Amino acid sequence: MRYGIMRISFSKKTMLCGLLYIGLILSVVTIPTIVTFLYSLLFIGIVTVLNYNSILASDEDANSFFVALPIILSSFQNVYLGFGADRLNSVTLQVLLSISIAIITITVFLGIILNRFKSKEFSWLVLSILVIIIQSVILLIFFPTTLPAYLSSMRNILAPLLIFYFSIYGFKNINLQKFYKYMFIIILVVLIFGFIEYIYGNSLWTRLNIKKLWALKGLAIENRVVPGNWHSSELIGGKQLRRMVSTFADPVNLGSYLFAAFMLAWYKNKKLLQVLLLASFVLSVSKAAFLSMLVYIIIYTWVVDKNKILSIFGIIISTVLGLYFYNFSQVSSYGSINAHIDGFFSALSTPLHYPFGMGVGSVGVLASKLGSQTALSSEVLETGIGMIIAQLGFVGVIIYLIFFVKLSVIGKNINNKRDKILWFTLIYSFLANAFFNEVALSPNSCTLYFLILGLLYNKNKIRSTEFS
Repeated sequence: MRYGIMRISFSKKTMLCGLLYIGLILSVVTIPTIVTFLYSLLFIGIVTVLNYNSILASDEDANSFFVALPIILSSFQNVYLGFGADRLNSVTLQVLLSISIAIITITVFLGIILNRFKSKEFSWLVLSILVIIIQSVILLIFFPTTLPAYLSSMRNILAPLLIFYFSIYGFKNINLQKFYKYMFIIILVVLIFGFIEYIYGNSLWTRLNIKKLWALKGLAIENRVVPGNWHSSELIGGKQLRRMVSTFADPVNLGSYLFAAFMLAWYKNKKLLQVLLLASFVLSVSKAAFLSMLVYIIIYTWVVDKNKILSIFGIIISTVLGLYFYNFSQVSSYGSINAHIDGFFSALSTPLHYPFGMGVGSVGVLASKLGSQTALSSEVLETGIGMIIAQLGFVGVIIYLIFFVKLSVIGKNINNKRDKILWFTLIYSFLANAFFNEVALSPNSCTLYFLILGLLYNKNKIRSTEFS
């Protein structure tokens, strides 16, 4: 049986998951936190089973929804969590924030343990994930940290690898047109809410309990009305600009997400949506989106021009724009750019002193906010790749190097130019941001990137993977 809403038909699995999601939201805003905690665990369990069974059953309609679900969860969670902030405690909140990556992780490990996700081509990826987990546990003995710092850092380190592996199987049998509809509806809602909250101002977020929610996350706002990064670090016209944050309630996560959304809109020739997304780049004052656009210019000109003459202009234009922005930032910024750059370069020397790293949860802004004493004194800040280098040492460097080299090799086998542009732009824009931005590794920022890569991998049928 199928039910149609806005030209999208819903399978019974999708309807059940949707009802469970509505129940999750209601539990957050209406019932005691212990019940919400138990319901969240139940939600993770049931949805994981539905997701896993849909993949094995090659249920195209259900798979279209389940690969979109992580985007739904990450896009809107801060809105309903704000409504329920007065009822929640920090433990329940962390579970709610981890639902998306928990479903992905358990689905992946179910497939691996039960030997239903079989692919010799990606055995290296499974091994990489296991090595990181084992190494991180061993390092805890020598470099203890708080449990929230460890789990949050581990989530970010594994997110790109897990999401890509999940997407390989999630997109194997899928109704692509339905997936695109889900994505564009979500993107539109995020944009509309973003424009509204930008115009309405901070009073909206006061009503949404943003201070209480951030305090529960361990990110106390203190004397401010909203988080400090909601205003640009650069002075424009002599003052800091309020940044669009939309449903993400965070301009950094939002900027990374918006660029991946822009690339999907470009890929499907959604002209109006591209214009709206470009406007949102400006309103969010997103350095991540700006840097990613420079990467896009280089990749686009390189792929479309056989003689590579146009690509030279693309490289020159991107370099000039990048240098101009860097110089502008040096003059008008409070030091945000330098903090990102210095954090990365500080990480480079860490493996010389700690070849196997300083332990997961011991380095980075997130770890410092979640109780890690080592992170408080570390100079490795505001850098995703730097965080991996410092926490996992040479092992982390090798694993991530292999991961992106393998992805680049796969991309070379894509014949369709549009697919190839999308593939390489997503890979290298993610990397460019991850070098100088710790938040780039967050599932809220990177999920759409690696889901689209899984989509492209299956669409081009570069190599087949099999279920037993």
